[in-house]
Amino acid sequence: MGHIRLGVLPKSKKWEQVIALLDGGAAVQTIVASAAEAAEGALKRAAGDPGFSHAFWLLTQLPLAACQADFAGELHRLGLRVGKSLEFRHFRGRLWTWVLDLALAPGFILDW
Repeated sequence: MGHIRLGVLPKSKKWEQVIALLDGGAAVQTIVASAAEAAEGALKRAAGDPGFSHAFWLLTQLPLAACQADFAGELHRLGLRVGKSLEFRHFRGRLWTWVLDLALAPGFILDW
């Protein structure tokens, strides 16, 4: 318990700079800017993946749906099938199922 498998961490000079900033206790803004620059290439490649683009779009829609009177109905409209219970644990489970279904869809690129 408590273990997270990250796989192979990137080993570019840009990512090593991010690690050095973390180790050195740099300001959050500096670390974020460095991480954004390091991730830029991977995000550009991922942007061409329809599954990634749709998942990103969905993340932008969730807060908007939460502002509506019928949150469950809005989630259903977005393609997230939730039951009557909107408890976080149920919602998280449905969201995870949706992500897995999307990731296993033909054409989805798993290696960004």
